[in-house]
Amino acid sequence: MNRTLATGAGGYLGSLLVQQLLLRGHHVIAVDAFYTGDTLPEHPQLEIMRADIRHLDAAMLDSVDSVVALATVSNDPAGELNRQWTREVNEHAAARRAAAARAGGARRFLLASTCGVYDGAAQSMDETRTVAPRSTYSASKLAAEQAIMTQRGDGFEPVALRLGTLCGISPPMRRDLVVHSMTHSALTKSEVVVNGDGSQWRPLLHVFDAARAFLACLDAEPGALTHPVYNVVGENLRVMEIAEQVANHFDGIPIRTRESLADAISYRVTGQRLCDDTGFAPSHTVADAIAEIHRYLLEPGRLAEMTAPQFGASVRVVQPGTRD
Repeated sequence: MNRTLATGAGGYLGSLLVQQLLLRGHHVIAVDAFYTGDTLPEHPQLEIMRADIRHLDAAMLDSVDSVVALATVSNDPAGELNRQWTREVNEHAAARRAAAARAGGARRFLLASTCGVYDGAAQSMDETRTVAPRSTYSASKLAAEQAIMTQRGDGFEPVALRLGTLCGISPPMRRDLVVHSMTHSALTKSEVVVNGDGSQWRPLLHVFDAARAFLACLDAEPGALTHPVYNVVGENLRVMEIAEQVANHFDGIPIRTRESLADAISYRVTGQRLCDDTGFAPSHTVADAIAEIHRYLLEPGRLAEMTAPQFGASVRVVQPGTRD
């Protein structure tokens, strides 16, 4: 039986991944502070550890086969609230976990990174493209990638998955993601708002496909992952194209643009490398995500729930060095 330790296991992506790991027969050690509440049901092959990732006991990584590092300060605005904390969670904690995993005998360490490490470009970018992170969040993710790669060797395979912007439903929902916020606005205000002119490209990925990408890497035979970094993307769309899909789903409601420099970066990526090495291919579209988010928001109490603080940036700011 594979023993897999997952940090950030109670989060938006982690909760789905844990469920899929259990279905595949893994013994899962789920590590999370569970700020958004208990999201994981009881299971005989599930160990739940409530812990701050910055203070995780290295002994917990003894005798695990694989580690999936999902715990993170999760986006650009949240990353700027406390830059030191962002670096400690996203970079330093990941580096320590990779070193402990290798020392404990793990064979594979998968890091959730971001396509935000790339600078804007008109053409589709692969993993050989020069990186130029623009925020504390993306810079901390790139630094984490570089840190875990120093552990590579002696049968230990650290791999970073650079994820596109996620969308779709999961037990702990988020409202700060672009598809989610547009769908929420369409339902509650009967309009979709676009920052800027909407010409910006975005790589998008359904959260279920993100979990499948991690599973594909965990299932890969030793040596099959021939690269240390992989882009993971479902489809590349301009922001206006996302807005149009949302508006069309709601019977052609209006789209309103507003001047903004906050969303000016534009980039698109290719995920061909991951397909070549693992056979992974996305199975869900942005249109699928819009439809399921709409159905989710129509459930009793969901709209009120989505206004709660924990469903925003998916972080709670604490002072570095303290325990939660």
